[in-house]
Amino acid sequence: MDADFGLWLSNTLRIVGLFAAFAGAALSLTSGIAQNYFQKIVTARKDAALVEYQTEATKQIAAANDRAAAANKQAEQAKLAQEELKATLAWRRVSKAQHEKIVNRLLGRKFVVKIVYPPTDPEAATFANDVGKTLRDAGLLPEAQPTIDDSPSFGIGISRTIDDALPDSDWVALAEAFKSADITLGLGDQAKVITIFIGSKKQPF
Repeated sequence: MDADFGLWLSNTLRIVGLFAAFAGAALSLTSGIAQNYFQKIVTARKDAALVEYQTEATKQIAAANDRAAAANKQAEQAKLAQEELKATLAWRRVSKAQHEKIVNRLLGRKFVVKIVYPPTDPEAATFANDVGKTLRDAGLLPEAQPTIDDSPSFGIGISRTIDDALPDSDWVALAEAFKSADITLGLGDQAKVITIFIGSKKQPF
């Protein structure tokens, strides 16, 4: 009887051990599956959060770039307006390049050119002096004549001689020489001597 009981007990314990081992394995497997499932959920949430962050960051970067581009454009426009205003207010001068173009077009000619300008306007007087020097360097005979008019005059013009209307006349050559240097001369009244009229510079305000 004791031997049978011992055998039964031994078998029972073995079976219980097997069940325990099986239960442990099943629990471990279930735990691993659950852990893997929750890990996937966490990873998915992290990926979604990363995508959302990257999307928002891309939008913010694009908006920042747009603002920077707009600011740069405004700065360029302001700089251009400043340069235009500076050029508008600057005194008229005959540049070196203009000087050379006029001289080259008039070399070989020799005639008198009267230069009339308002003596009370220092800007016009300076420009008249530049014009006179250029004409002298070209071999012409400039004669400066400060003149005070009853009404102010603006810009720069040229008068042709009374009996000199041929296409190859001196006044035409003079006008074309200035035109080649991007200085346009308005056509004034006829005169006995070719005359360049230099008036005051118009101001923007």
